[in-house]
Amino acid sequence: MSTLYNRTKTIQAIVIHHMGDGKQPNIPIAQRWNPYNYEYPEYDFGVEFDGIIRQGRPLTVQGAHCISDKPPYSHKGDQWWNKNSIGIGLAGDFTKYPMPQAQFNGLVKLVKDLMKQYNLTLDNIYPHGQTTYTDCPGCTYSKVPALKGMWNYDDFEKAVNNKLNTTIQSINNNQGDDNVNYAVLGFSLNDLGACMLVSQKYGNCAIYFRNTDKTFNQDCLKANTLFVVGGSTVGHKNEKLLSGKEAKDTLQAVVNIL
Repeated sequence: MSTLYNRTKTIQAIVIHHMGDGKQPNIPIAQRWNPYNYEYPEYDFGVEFDGIIRQGRPLTVQGAHCISDKPPYSHKGDQWWNKNSIGIGLAGDFTKYPMPQAQFNGLVKLVKDLMKQYNLTLDNIYPHGQTTYTDCPGCTYSKVPALKGMWNYDDFEKAVNNKLNTTIQSINNNQGDDNVNYAVLGFSLNDLGACMLVSQKYGNCAIYFRNTDKTFNQDCLKANTLFVVGGSTVGHKNEKLLSGKEAKDTLQAVVNIL
């Protein structure tokens, strides 16, 4: 059974992995993660070949994606990373196959959003092979010359740092902030996968999240239609409430409208 541990209060880093299973990126994540059928997958989020984000291990239990054995990162303790970081798993084995552009873009969007949620910088984002002796996530990286693979982590850092790139927190449908067709308001990051599904169906519209005190960015109320994913109503004049008792129930409510 997974160890209860509320990482939402302790997140200090993000570690990026690939599945590294010898398979091409277009094999669905559902067929590749959690091979031993544990209670939860090893990764907290997954990125499919087409950029779709999958929700994996809840952040209310201890992680299972990174045991560091590489100084100086191992000095924190081998389980520090599983208690204080988010693990993102990319569908694919990038020691053998190139990463699709859509997947790269999905990874950039997800990391930018998580950085904003947890007040992180690029200094807090690591390829797995920086913290552990492994070739995961199958990339090259100027700071870790031993890493080899078929995508460039330096390019990823540049994309994340590009302030001109849109993020899933930014309303940008070329209509102006006062005339936005759709927006999504998520209850917490446990609902990110469900929020991404709604956003992608409605033109990659903006996603917002409630704060821990249940307040939220009022800009989302400018949308003509607001999808509230998880939690209770916020009283928008044209609100679509997609909510359940647990994250999996909320996800099912979202799937029902797709």
